[in-house]
Amino acid sequence: MIGAYSAFINEGIHVEPMIIQEIQDQNGKVLQHFDPETKRVIRKESAMLMRSMLEGPIYEGGTASSLLWNDGAVLMPAKNKYAPAFAGKTGTTSNHSDGWFIGMTNSLITGAWVGGDDRSIHFRSGALGEGSKTALPLYKRFMIKVVNDPTLAMYKPVAFDKLDPKVVRKDFNCSYYSPALPDSLSSEGGGNLDSLSAPPGIETDVKPDSTSGGN
Repeated sequence: MIGAYSAFINEGIHVEPMIIQEIQDQNGKVLQHFDPETKRVIRKESAMLMRSMLEGPIYEGGTASSLLWNDGAVLMPAKNKYAPAFAGKTGTTSNHSDGWFIGMTNSLITGAWVGGDDRSIHFRSGALGEGSKTALPLYKRFMIKVVNDPTLAMYKPVAFDKLDPKVVRKDFNCSYYSPALPDSLSSEGGGNLDSLSAPPGIETDVKPDSTSGGN
C-alpha cells in the first residue's frame, strides 16, 4: 500500500519499495547499488488532486486531525507553520479487526497497521479499534522521533506546494448530474444502473487531463 501511495507524492510515478539500496564491503567500498523501479501509473494532474484530497483527513477536521494535536505540534513545518505538510488516510476493516494509517510528506511515506493474523482477533468497538485510535498514534510517535533526530533532517516535513491552477483545471460539481434511473434498485427497465445522465446544456464529453498532451 505504501508503494501505491507513492504515486500521489511523486506526481503520478509509482516507486517500487526496496529493502536493500546498497552493498558495501568492510572498507566502505560500494560493491553494488540498486535503483528502484519506477513507472508512471496516473497523470500528474490526478496525483496532485489526490494528494490535495488526502490533506483533508488531517487539516479539515477528519479522522486524522489528532496527528497535530498536543505533542504533535512539533510536526508542523518550521516555515509556513500552518500550511499543509501532511497527507494521509486512516482505515478500519469490518469487525474492527484491522486499523491502519498511511501518512505522507514530501520526502517520506509511512504505513502503520494494527491487527492480528487470525481474523477472529478484533477490538470490541470502533471507539477502540478504528485506525485513528490504533495505527495513527503509532505513526504520530514515529514522526515525532523523526523530526527530533538531527541525523534525519532530510525527512522533516515541509509545506506542500499549492495546486497550480495552470496544471489542475478540473472543476468537479456533482450537482450537474442526476441518476439515469429514477430508482436504482428497481428491477424493471434493465438499464445500466451505474450510468449517469447530465441535464441539457451540460457538456459530457470526456476531456483529457491538461498534463496528458491530448494523447
